[in-house]
Amino acid sequence: MKKTFSKTLPLKLSSPLFLFIFFLFFAKNLSAQNINNPILPPDLQNLSGTAFLGKFINLAINLCLVGGGIIFFFMLVSGGIRWISSGGDKTKIEASQKQVTHAFIGLLILLSTFAIIKLIESVFNINILKINIPTL
Repeated sequence: MKKTFSKTLPLKLSSPLFLFIFFLFFAKNLSAQNINNPILPPDLQNLSGTAFLGKFINLAINLCLVGGGIIFFFMLVSGGIRWISSGGDKTKIEASQKQVTHAFIGLLILLSTFAIIKLIESVFNINILKINIPTL
């Protein structure tokens, strides 16, 4: 079977090239505009892109840590309720014990991740949870 040249291939290749050339010539005009997002709070509206990215990563890490703690709590409570309501059924008791064990393993991973972050911060004298990305 012979492969033929796709007629859409030049179009697929030229689109990214056109976008690159467009942003190369007009990026200065686009970045000079003062664009504010009205949904963001006032302290985030006037940040540069790198400062906003640093704040966003910081908030995402903190959100993941808090979310992991909340998930641990609900998995632990759910496993405990399943254990209590198992009625002596051996398979239900083992399943609920595994759920409680997995919840504690998840908490251990979460806390060890936080401890590793703090260790890296103290050894290298940097602040990972408050990222400052340098600008060019």
